[in-house]
Amino acid sequence: MGSGAFASVYKYIGFINIAVKEIPKGSQYNGSEPELNALTTLSSKHENIVAFFGHEEKDGTMCLLMELCDTDLGTYMTDKREGMVEANIFSILIQASSGIEYMHSKRIIHRDLKPANILIKYGDNETPIAKIGDFGLSFEFEGSISLATKSISIVGTFNYWAPEIMKVMQDPNAVKRISGFPYSVDTFAFGVITYWMFKGEFPFSLEERFSSTFTAQAKINEHFSDKSSILKDVLEGMLAMNPEKRPPIATVKAIFQLVLMRLEN
Repeated sequence: MGSGAFASVYKYIGFINIAVKEIPKGSQYNGSEPELNALTTLSSKHENIVAFFGHEEKDGTMCLLMELCDTDLGTYMTDKREGMVEANIFSILIQASSGIEYMHSKRIIHRDLKPANILIKYGDNETPIAKIGDFGLSFEFEGSISLATKSISIVGTFNYWAPEIMKVMQDPNAVKRISGFPYSVDTFAFGVITYWMFKGEFPFSLEERFSSTFTAQAKINEHFSDKSSILKDVLEGMLAMNPEKRPPIATVKAIFQLVLMRLEN
């Protein structure tokens, strides 16, 4: 089905069709333990988290047995973007934010949210159901552990990195000066995803990514001029440079639900 730098995913056809993720143990990517822990904590308990059926170790490889989905959000949007109505976009965003909210309620930070890691499973009448997946870079946050030393690490995918991760990449000592809600790195990544779902592009250029003064406000005002002020405000908040100014995902979900309700009425 696919492979990355550290793991491969296969489709297993049997009594129940499942996805099998194989992670070689002892590789430089030590992702099996955090992913296994996250899936054990989260999965099969929320419809917007990919279901987890168990694991086994074989020949030095960790095999994670998971729910088989039909595609991922990146592929889905590539295939369906043209002609897609806004209500469908908000429906997917609400589902994804519901999964993230549940994940955060269990004190787990994903740290690699992107369209490829939001899976899509088709329900009745081909209705897309969004499910958060791939917890290989996740981190279970404990209140006694410093935000600076744990949740702000140079992991994830560049285009979805929060500004504080960029600062640490440029200056490792910057980690000592960072404060904010520990899950805000996920909020920023989800803001990038939201912008991309509507516009098919990122809210910043490569040069702007390295700017310490860049804000998304101007681009949001320009490219979302036909959208409601409440949507523009929450998107600007999600993409705030200061992690303390980003709203919790529960607030984001509530606003998306309000906008969808207005669209449907």
